[in-house]
Amino acid sequence: FLLKFNYYTTKGVPTIGVNARKGFINLYMNDQFVNGGLDEEGKPLMMPKIDKKTGKPVFVLDKKGQPTFDAHGDPVMEMEEWNGLNDQELEGVLIHEIMHLIRCHHERSREDHYVWNIAGDMLINDDIKGMSIGGRKIVLPDGGVYLDMARQEGYKGEKITEPLYEWLLDIRKQFQNMLSDLIKNGGGQGQGQNEQGQ
Repeated sequence: FLLKFNYYTTKGVPTIGVNARKGFINLYMNDQFVNGGLDEEGKPLMMPKIDKKTGKPVFVLDKKGQPTFDAHGDPVMEMEEWNGLNDQELEGVLIHEIMHLIRCHHERSREDHYVWNIAGDMLINDDIKGMSIGGRKIVLPDGGVYLDMARQEGYKGEKITEPLYEWLLDIRKQFQNMLSDLIKNGGGQGQGQNEQGQ
């Protein structure tokens, strides 16, 4: 696979991504995600801080222990300096991207590409976390999504992308409705956000 890739460095993707178009396999890499470094203003690149125990982003809480929201109504996350990927993490991410191609995720994609990618990522990462090559465990960078996260929220379906995607769409609507109700009732700092959520 790696020999067949057309490689592109771009800021058009936040991390690394693949697709297959017109018979070509393309790998898109954000150099700052791979190598860390400075942003356009010369400041260190920042990424969401990930809780080592839960694997989830750490949210900024108010004095009552509730998440805070930015001007767009999105929850505010704690940020930390991003130093890029080490060699093992880069290897894990490349295996992850190859698995998207093997599973034909680009051909099977559904209407909401963002949610489809999350469903695919959860299943791929679930497989990778138990994978090794030559007795060496494959490592992924912190902050990935895993099937366990969906299971903790109530997903009981099969390890197949399509049903997980449908479940994620449903649960997203539930969370959007809860956030919308919170905003309508004056909770949080999300006043002014459109009611469909993000």
